[in-house]
Amino acid sequence: MTRYFLTTGLALALVGTVLAVPDAPTLAPAPRAAAPKFVAPKFNNSFEVLVFTNQRPVRIRAMVLNDGRQ
Repeated sequence: MTRYFLTTGLALALVGTVLAVPDAPTLAPAPRAAAPKFVAPKFNNSFEVLVFTNQRPVRIRAMVLNDGRQ
């Protein structure tokens, strides 16, 4: 008799678990664009160097020009 109740209780628990699981959505979600993996860095048109000399530090700035434009 206890075996019958145990088997019935186990079957009801299994059926309840299966019925409690929500159904899969009928439509897949809309695809979205992936973020770019590589973003090109912005290049500056100038380059600065700090040189320590015996008298004082000197800052040198070099600017890149192409067709007269920076």
